Amino acid sequence: HKISIKTKGMWSREKLIDPILNYLNNNEYFSKLKTIHLVNIEDKLAKNDSLTKQIDNIIFQLSTSSKSNGTISISEASDISELVKKKDELTYDSQKLKTDYLIYDKIIKEQSSIINIRDYDILLLNSKVLFPILLVLIYLLSFPVIRIFTKHKLRNEFNKNKTV
Repeated sequence: HKISIKTKGMWSREKLIDPILNYLNNNEYFSKLKTIHLVNIEDKLAKNDSLTKQIDNIIFQLSTSSKSNGTISISEASDISELVKKKDELTYDSQKLKTDYLIYDKIIKEQSSIINIRDYDILLLNSKVLFPILLVLIYLLSFPVIRIFTKHKLRNEFNKNKTV
């Protein structure tokens, strides 16, 4: 899960993130879940080790019994390959469980924390950008308007002089 916290103003890690992580890691419900999960991992590891030893014993007994009877052929080779595959799966599962055991030493771990990031508004909604752009636009649009008014004024004066 990901926890994102947005705040106003500047915060230090010790004042904001550490208390939240301490609260969640010391929560009774999560602590019980953690202990149950770790006990389940230990139990599964013990059973995997027991099954691996049993598979080793079966393979050893099958290999020694086939060597002693040179003339009798036992067609259990397919069973041996299945046992070897099962042992390989148990070994892989045990390795994964051992890494999971290390991962679950805390209930909630901090993957990363990035603090005090400024939240920028959209460029045109920012008043530091909007007002200068508006002033420049007003300035640039005033020239054509002034030109139109002066032409209109000149035209009116010309028409007045012509009619007189």
